[in-house]
Amino acid sequence: LTAGAAGFRDFRVQVDPAGVDRFFQNNQLAAFSRVVGAPRALVLTLPAGENDARYLVDALAELGLTAEVAPPSALPISVAALAEYDAIVLNDVPASALSPARMRALQSYVRDLGGGLIAIGGANAYAPGGYFQTPLEETLPVDMQIRDQQRIPQLTIAYVIDRSGSMAALSASGIANIELAKEAIIRSIDFLQATDRAGVASFDTDGSWIAQPQPVLDRLALQSLVATLRSGGGTDILAGMRLAGTALMQDPSQLKHIILLTDGGASDRGLVELTRELFEQHDVTTSVIAIGAFSPGVLQQMAEAGGGNYHVADDVTTIPTIFAQETVLATRSYIVEQPFVPQGGVPSPIMQGIDALPPLFGYVAATPKQTAQVILRGPAPFNDPILVAWQYGLGRAVAFTSDATARWAAEWVAWDGFADFWAQTIRWTITEGASANLEARVVMQGDGARVIVDARADDGGFLNGLTLETAITPAQGDPLRLTLQQVAPGRYEAAFIPENEGAYLLRLNGVTADSSEYNLTSGWVLSYSPEYSTSSAP
Repeated sequence: LTAGAAGFRDFRVQVDPAGVDRFFQNNQLAAFSRVVGAPRALVLTLPAGENDARYLVDALAELGLTAEVAPPSALPISVAALAEYDAIVLNDVPASALSPARMRALQSYVRDLGGGLIAIGGANAYAPGGYFQTPLEETLPVDMQIRDQQRIPQLTIAYVIDRSGSMAALSASGIANIELAKEAIIRSIDFLQATDRAGVASFDTDGSWIAQPQPVLDRLALQSLVATLRSGGGTDILAGMRLAGTALMQDPSQLKHIILLTDGGASDRGLVELTRELFEQHDVTTSVIAIGAFSPGVLQQMAEAGGGNYHVADDVTTIPTIFAQETVLATRSYIVEQPFVPQGGVPSPIMQGIDALPPLFGYVAATPKQTAQVILRGPAPFNDPILVAWQYGLGRAVAFTSDATARWAAEWVAWDGFADFWAQTIRWTITEGASANLEARVVMQGDGARVIVDARADDGGFLNGLTLETAITPAQGDPLRLTLQQVAPGRYEAAFIPENEGAYLLRLNGVTADSSEYNLTSGWVLSYSPEYSTSSAP
């Protein structure tokens, strides 16, 4: 049997007896092994960016880190399947390229399995990539919104929503398309500044306002109006676009943007001409989100004529993410492109041995979270975060808001410290998988089980007062997170109820009052009930 790559490996053996079998329940048994090897990183990048990812992959290979490059769609949805990687790198990946299920798996991988996550910026990442109010934003050490309202021009967005009968169709997740549209608008309104303006227009055989363009002061009232949107009727896109366009021509905001969402099926007469007129004569931009597998046609031509973007939502669950992405792009404020040399912040092992940095030529603006460590900052006057790190659950996450390509990091990819910087960044996120200070076992107690951990200091004394957490992950299913309680000197316990037979991955993280950290990766097997053992069977 070949163990394969490093990581936690579970095995299952099944016996099919040739003769009479009185108890099929004891025909299979699971086991596990932890294969030790060189650290493995999974680098996720868009197909168009695979060539740019070579700088990073080559740098990691130079220092003994194995890196596998894959598109975002290859990220496993199963949390247990991610355990074979020590770290996962998002290389300028938009949230719309990751389904909500994949983002939740990635979040659990860091929080519950103690995995490492490194997000690298670019024009498709962070706020411009639609990370706002997603599991990615929760996991990363930066918030997507810029808090300084003075640096963002006033924006008015008109949402033009198809409410025809076909919008009542259910997505694969069982949610109606019209409901996803409402969720998308509500998330987009959350991102807007209080000084911005928003309006919601809808159309079937005619156009009507759900909410007239108004200041985003009372978000809840505006979002309550959005919730009244209902599907039914025909499809007249031009009626909705005329309604929104007429209002935005007279709007006082510096920036004016229309987001059109439709599943098509309407006359294309006058649509391209109207969006071109709005853009060229009134500075109103238009982006189009098409539901379904559209071939390029009038909807794409509308976006091009309107100076906006065209999105095809093959997976309709990504619609809220696309709306968030469009809201950011409409502000034109989050991508900062200018030469600068990053300035040092708090000391970090990531920067060990690195005394000078080359210039960068751009980054995505973001806001560091309160408990995050800002290691590098951008230029004055905003001093935006460039490199930020934090502990998230059992794992660690790093945000680098510039890129790792020849666009913004042209001087970095040729820098002799490039490999050291990225290797040290990834190694910082990889928490140790074994510790001589912790010993863990699981014992069955009736229908339940108890995880017991004995903790000792390096000198052999008891480790007391630990904040000790564990995640218990089955081969199939979601992790169970537990906080262990100290029950005796150096001993910690927690009870749980296992659901299925098989091997479980145990990940433990303990922190002392002085922030010393202890980690352990182990396993446990839930076997069949003792009543089916050969020694006790009648």
